[in-house]
Amino acid sequence: MMTMVPLMLIAIINAYVLIQLIHYAFIHPSIYPLIGMIDGLQGLGLRLLAEGHSTPLLNIANAYMYATIQEAFEAIDRVGTILLLSDSTYHPLVVLVVVTQQLTYLLCITFAACRIEDCTQGVVALMQPPIVIAFTGRGNVTQGARSVFERLPHEYVRVCDLPSLKRDVQEGRRPVNQLYGVLVRTEDIVRPLQKTHNDDGDETEAETEAAFDKQHYYRYPHEYEPIFHLSVAPHITMLVNGIYWDKCFPRLISNEQLRAMSSQGGGGGSCSLKVVADITCDVDGSVECLSRTSSIESPYYTYDPAAGITLDGIHKQGVLMLGIDNLPSELPRDASEYFGSALMPIIPQLLLHSASRLDSTDLFIANLPPVLQRACIAADGNLTPRWSIIDRLRHKYYNTTTAAPAAVSTRDAFIISPTTQLRMVSVNVELVVSRSSTSGWMVEWMDG
Repeated sequence: MMTMVPLMLIAIINAYVLIQLIHYAFIHPSIYPLIGMIDGLQGLGLRLLAEGHSTPLLNIANAYMYATIQEAFEAIDRVGTILLLSDSTYHPLVVLVVVTQQLTYLLCITFAACRIEDCTQGVVALMQPPIVIAFTGRGNVTQGARSVFERLPHEYVRVCDLPSLKRDVQEGRRPVNQLYGVLVRTEDIVRPLQKTHNDDGDETEAETEAAFDKQHYYRYPHEYEPIFHLSVAPHITMLVNGIYWDKCFPRLISNEQLRAMSSQGGGGGSCSLKVVADITCDVDGSVECLSRTSSIESPYYTYDPAAGITLDGIHKQGVLMLGIDNLPSELPRDASEYFGSALMPIIPQLLLHSASRLDSTDLFIANLPPVLQRACIAADGNLTPRWSIIDRLRHKYYNTTTAAPAAVSTRDAFIISPTTQLRMVSVNVELVVSRSSTSGWMVEWMDG
């Protein structure tokens, strides 16, 4: 029994770590951003409708209303067809509100040959083009979101093209029946500052035209200032956020910057930016107005930059926010299939190495398959070299705060709060990992 228990513990720990690996390495890049982008497009359609603008995006439902991701793709493809059949003088989607016996029905009807000026009273006018969607990041999250966007008629433009884009579309130099996308680079988010001296000998900051050095920015972020609210945000309709952010870096966009944009747009909460789909769901992070997460059943809320307040639901003024932290749950069948297809090939290797552990921890890890080597966070009570950053971050955090934190979040891992217990149960063994504010970490196992 004493021999079997440690082996079972190893198997449980490896299985738990593997689940974390599957979540971040498979479900996260494959399902998470797809669902986030689908919900974001639906939110954009509803937000524009609140202003009285009808678009084909109203034909896109929330992801959880589809049985599979393929069914969602088919719906998006149909919206793309509607866009392709339209032109600058035809209304691709007309929304009629009919009141009959105190019931309100929302009828979405496609007209292929009905000019806007000939529509009867009560028809909502089509939004003036273009609809511009900005993507931040270059990783799996952004790639997934873009794969949904690219199913619709689209064209990517450069940041330098944004100021003239609306005029180009209105004057016929660019198509009207498509969406426009822009890939935001780091140099579109911040710009460097150069230290100079004024006549009194005091140090001041002046803009420099030096070539942008991304690595220098990562090392010395305090030497840079944010410019996203100047170069990109005033010209886009929707922001899809997929970047990792740390508080040592400037925010992508702050509440104060949004307020300034709102006042320049006429006040009253009016702003060219209508929707933020923060797929990273980084609360109080790079997008400051994402002050809380939303839920599958209530995915949207509105931030009013002029008033500085958050309102439930969708409103005519302000920025619609989407920040769901359990997006894969909207398509459980697809999430399970991704999980299963990734997990099943590894299970035999996991059991084999758990049942034949070598005396040396380093040797044991070295003999694991590569995917399990990357997944192994701790062994014999120590963090593996790949994950040693967790310990450094933990010490850094405690050295910069006087209060014990409830949780320390990083890009790749988490540290359990003082009141949290992580319980893993198998047929024969129960393993409890807990942390006490007085006695530190505790690991207990009990023979079942």
